[in-house]
Order: sequence, then structure tokens, then C-alpha cells
Amino acid sequence: MNAAPVLDFDLARTNVNPYDTYRWMRDHDPVHLDERTGEYLLTRYADVHAVGMDHARFSNVLPDVLEGRAESYSPLREEDPPRHTMLRKVVAPLFTPPA
Repeated sequence: MNAAPVLDFDLARTNVNPYDTYRWMRDHDPVHLDERTGEYLLTRYADVHAVGMDHARFSNVLPDVLEGRAESYSPLREEDPPRHTMLRKVVAPLFTPPA
């Protein structure tokens, strides 16, 4: 399969198995720009890890253009250190079993 698949990531609407598309993207388009949203989708572990560790160049904070997505906002997922670290320390005891 060398032809580019139709890249539609609204899985609730399309109800398709995304794994063939992800495999194609890893092989042919590992750093994909979704022109509709302006967001990037990384499909290789090394790229995801590098971006996740580089808080100086990459941010989890939502830009103003995405403010309409407030229903899906998650402070732990969409904040950068040091705020993320502080929030994680606050909630960690809730997910830690007693000794």
C-alpha cells in the first residue's frame, strides 16, 4: 500500500480501524501536519519521546485558537512543567495504593 490513505482522525464519525493508516504514516509521513487543525501527529516513538522531553521548544499548553475545545481540557495533559509537576504531585496520592 503506497498510495496515501485518506487521513481523517475523527474516529467516532468514521468508525474505521486506524492501524493501517498509522502504519502507512510511520513509513511515509511520520510527522504529519493536519491542515484542518494545524496540529502535528507524530507516529514514531523516538519522535514522540524527543518532543515530550523538550519543553523549551514544544508545549502542551493549548493555543488561543483551540479554546473552543474546553470540554476536553485536562490540566495534567495540557500543561508544561513546572505547573504540570505541581499538579501531578497533588493528585499522585489519589492513585497510589496505601502501604
